[in-house]
Amino acid sequence: MIYDELLKLETSKQSPHSPGIIQNNELVARLLVPEYIDDDGQVLASAFSHSDISVLRCIYDFESNKNLTIKQLLSNPKNIYKGYITAKICSLRNITYENLSSRLCYVIDSATKDKIGHADIKKITKRILNNTNIVLSEKRLKKFIESKILDVFDKEIKQ
Repeated sequence: MIYDELLKLETSKQSPHSPGIIQNNELVARLLVPEYIDDDGQVLASAFSHSDISVLRCIYDFESNKNLTIKQLLSNPKNIYKGYITAKICSLRNITYENLSSRLCYVIDSATKDKIGHADIKKITKRILNNTNIVLSEKRLKKFIESKILDVFDKEIKQ
């Protein structure tokens, strides 16, 4: 897909189970496991290293969706639920590279029958941007986006 087509995905339901299009004023939550938190209790950018970053929309049955996600996390014996952090959709949608206007991520609903509040933050790759003004390699751009996503999430880990 090309850049404009990816952003257009935000303006329509992507799942038959979706409660609606994700609005700029919504909050989303990222659930945390130990590997996402350093020894000082700070969240690491690696919490956002996946290509599809699973989050929960806080306005749609959040507690039920959170509890189901925790149950799924705990099915792996290595996982321990450590809490969650939140961010506003508008902040995520405003992540750009330096003074360029091209966005570096987009957020779409990926609701399931059991988790109507599920959504994904997706990174926009250098290949899709096709912008020669971005001097970072694809790998460095990915790390840059992860750190910028971390920057817009609240620092307080909630339970």
